[in-house]
Amino acid sequence: QRLRRAPATATAGGSSMRGPWLSGCWRLPEGKLSAGPRGGLPGGGLLAGEPPDDGDRGRGEDEGSVAHTAGSGAGEGAASRESRRICAAFTVCEQHVGTEARAKVLGKPSDQVAAEYFHDTVGIGSYRIDLHPSTGGDNYIDIASLPFQIPLGALLPRRVENLLPACKNLGVTHITNGCYRLHPVEWNIGEAVGALAAFCVNKKLVLREVRAKGFLLKEFQSMITRQGVRLVWPK
Repeated sequence: QRLRRAPATATAGGSSMRGPWLSGCWRLPEGKLSAGPRGGLPGGGLLAGEPPDDGDRGRGEDEGSVAHTAGSGAGEGAASRESRRICAAFTVCEQHVGTEARAKVLGKPSDQVAAEYFHDTVGIGSYRIDLHPSTGGDNYIDIASLPFQIPLGALLPRRVENLLPACKNLGVTHITNGCYRLHPVEWNIGEAVGALAAFCVNKKLVLREVRAKGFLLKEFQSMITRQGVRLVWPK
């Protein structure tokens, strides 16, 4: 297939995105997108093989084959490892889930500690605290963490009403974002806030009432448990 240069724009699924990071992307003429693997470059096509040499500008001026991801379920935007977060009623800190930090808090060996138990849990997750390039110049930081819960308090803004975070933008720190940002945890957060919104609409409640009133919290937790959401890790 013949490609044409897309210096500042790449398209997929009828949408477009602009920005300098897209300056080297390619696109096929309308109707020439080929089927390809379920994954690829956001907003453009995944080059299958090397395009021909482009002289001074490197490779890829005229022709090349593209395995495109439009309609395959691939995201059309670049993923963000760490996003802006709400100022939550409760913030999960390293001392709640980090293995060494938790051992210091409890004064126990690291192999005898568990993550903080949250009475308002609406889900679970597990991943090491994984931080990428830091302001201190470290390219990668890896900290052991414990299987943890997702507290409802981390999903409720301190001040703003009628707003819920649906992924990694919950009440965590830069450190604990490293283990709460993973897709399985995000999916659990999305399920929990969707269920919470429906629960509050049906009962004509303000969101924070569910956490503030014990009987409502128990009712909500029972509801999502019946729907298959795990609230605690098995021992």
